[in-house]
Amino acid sequence: ESDEELTPLPPHRLRFFSQLLLDLVPDDGCEERVYQQGDLVVHCKTGNWRKEFGSTSRSRWSQGCPSELFLALRAENCAEIVMDALSQLLQTSASHASLSLQRAALRVLRGRATLYEALVALGPNGIVSARSKLRSLAQQQLISGAVAGGAWLAPVDALLRSGASLFRADDDGRLPAHHAATLDVLGVLTDHAPVTLLAIDNEGNTPLDVLAHSPQLKRLGSDPAVDA
Repeated sequence: ESDEELTPLPPHRLRFFSQLLLDLVPDDGCEERVYQQGDLVVHCKTGNWRKEFGSTSRSRWSQGCPSELFLALRAENCAEIVMDALSQLLQTSASHASLSLQRAALRVLRGRATLYEALVALGPNGIVSARSKLRSLAQQQLISGAVAGGAWLAPVDALLRSGASLFRADDDGRLPAHHAATLDVLGVLTDHAPVTLLAIDNEGNTPLDVLAHSPQLKRLGSDPAVDA
């Protein structure tokens, strides 16, 4: 567990997290948001990030989005981050009563919580677009990590707490377990949801069937070192 997950966040980190949350909200103007934390300059256009250090190197954020979105933080920190984002979205005096209700709703959070769990606690009157986008990003990271052989941007538990699901099928009827690149990855996913090992996709294949026909497994099977 990182210190950031366990200790109160300083104001500049709270604002950094709230800005990441606001990045998930559609912007009708489609203007790129730019903000800075130390030497890191972040550019975002509705959930598509890139980072820049100083004035020289610029690159895509690792696997398309910041891992901070999926951290399980102190519940108090999560509440502060969400309230800061809400206050920036609702800037009229008429919204003050609404903010008080939202603050009260966030008191249900205990221990550690993810940003997604905080958004869920707000209910239908919260930042629904950010909640939906975050759930989608977590699902994408769950699948892309499985495809990459377990190179998840965040731990599977954190992704599940951020809205990902091991039971959500894609257009081909495949669950995340069907995308597992190795037996180890399949084991990690099915440890969380054993019944998914028996799930069949649109072609009638279970996750083991798909894995058995994967090019990677076939290469391993033909490797003399493996046979030995």
